Amino acid sequence: MRKRKIGGPIPSMLSADSAALAIFGEMSVSLIRIAEELANLSGFPTIVRPLEEDPSFFRWGINSKHLSVFNFVVEIMDLALQDMLLITV
Repeated sequence: MRKRKIGGPIPSMLSADSAALAIFGEMSVSLIRIAEELANLSGFPTIVRPLEEDPSFFRWGINSKHLSVFNFVVEIMDLALQDMLLITV
């Protein structure tokens, strides 16, 4: 699955009382087929989520248009935290 840039499967919850599996990737017909097959094999509903929501996504080293947005947000949060520390020290 990693070679196809598909993350997961990981345990997830469909609702408060219903377990599921989650896979992560760019939406495509092949990803939907993989999700359907995984659901059939496992007996659990399978949720398809964006690749960027995969908890291990940033360890993959995949380039993505969303990665620059993520880095920007992290940088802004880091600067805000530094400002807060300067004020309280």
